Amino acid sequence: TDEASATHRTQQVRFLAQRWRVTVVSPEILLPPLPRYARERRMAAQNAADRRDDMTPAGLRVLRPRYLHVPLLFALTEPLQLFLIGLWIRLRHARDARVVHGHRLYPMGLAAVLVARASGLPAVVTAHGSDLHTEAIRGPWRSRLWCRWALRRADRVVAVSRELFDIARNLGV
Repeated sequence: TDEASATHRTQQVRFLAQRWRVTVVSPEILLPPLPRYARERRMAAQNAADRRDDMTPAGLRVLRPRYLHVPLLFALTEPLQLFLIGLWIRLRHARDARVVHGHRLYPMGLAAVLVARASGLPAVVTAHGSDLHTEAIRGPWRSRLWCRWALRRADRVVAVSRELFDIARNLGV
């Protein structure tokens, strides 16, 4: 579930922050003020509030850049925006980074792999479930393409279950 995934990420970040300096990037989506996005805007606002409450361990740097939902072009613009955000953060806030880690294959994992490759750093991607089941196998062709590209180019892939490990392996990891 998303809640279990969020708890896992929080625990992981807190553990890593005990040993290393960690910069968390938690982008927040800006949805157009159109009536058809009213429900999604409420959900995005609640998710952002939940993340703010959950991800604030002492001494941890958490950045929450915003990016824009572009109707009809979102499948192309979301990965590009996240890549540009990642590059900006790498250059501005994380010059001494040693690894780029993205949770979920698409779009965050894809952006992490792109930023890592552009920066000459190793990339780690964690697959939590729906990203492999839904996006990499049954998603729209663009999602399948990007997920598989990110999987094959990540330096390490973390699967949170044996089933996900097998799916990733079958996809060429």
